[in-house]
Amino acid sequence: MFGRSVGFPCFATIFALVLCEEFNFSEKIVKVFDFLGDLSYPIYLFHVAVMALMVLLGFQSLFVFAIGVLGVAAASLYLVDYPTRKIFARYKARAKILPATHS
Repeated sequence: MFGRSVGFPCFATIFALVLCEEFNFSEKIVKVFDFLGDLSYPIYLFHVAVMALMVLLGFQSLFVFAIGVLGVAAASLYLVDYPTRKIFARYKARAKILPATHS
């Protein structure tokens, strides 16, 4: 159904995941991968809009597109996502402290 192109990437991914189980990564590397994981969703959300804007403005360089997408994604991460997480963490902590009310 998928052809031959799926087998090797699946094997390589599973092999890499099994191999990573054997290693303990430093805290810096874990933070870098956490940041890249956090950044991946805003990249997914905004890449089409940034590409459309770049074409509209006449930019056709892949490098400029990549910088634009990374900039917009990082801005949304720091201006929207991280502050929202802090707000929800405060409400979650407050909900654990307050006793449950029954009506």
